[in-house]
Amino acid sequence: MSSRIGVIFWPTYSPNLNLIEGYWRCLKKEGD
Repeated sequence: MSSRIGVIFWPTYSPNLNLIEGYWRCLKKEGD
């Protein structure tokens, strides 16, 4: 079973991979 588990190393800060970053960006634009 442990052979099916893998580790993925993500960059320390990746706004393109974090969906909430895009959501907050849209909210900020609407608020201005």
